[in-house]
Amino acid sequence: MPRFFFCRKSKEKGGLIIGALIFLLCDTFIALQYNRPINDLFLSWTPTTIPTNWTTIRDEWLSYHLYRNIFKTLGIVSIILIYFVKKNKNATQAQ
Repeated sequence: MPRFFFCRKSKEKGGLIIGALIFLLCDTFIALQYNRPINDLFLSWTPTTIPTNWTTIRDEWLSYHLYRNIFKTLGIVSIILIYFVKKNKNATQAQ
């Protein structure tokens, strides 16, 4: 998809697509690398095996969710900004 915009000489739109892709890949990386192991840990607990420092683990889990939300928001904003970027005048005249 970024290639489509670069072929039409709209580097701004292509850059926004690549930026959105990077932001959303960062979100996925954090989810798989950090949130998923903590989720698996939570699922292994029973009422009798909950550790005493569970609030620390929960806070760490929530901080990773905050980072993920930041990356998701930046990715969605990048996608929305593609609509507002004006077309390159040279590209529209060449068609």
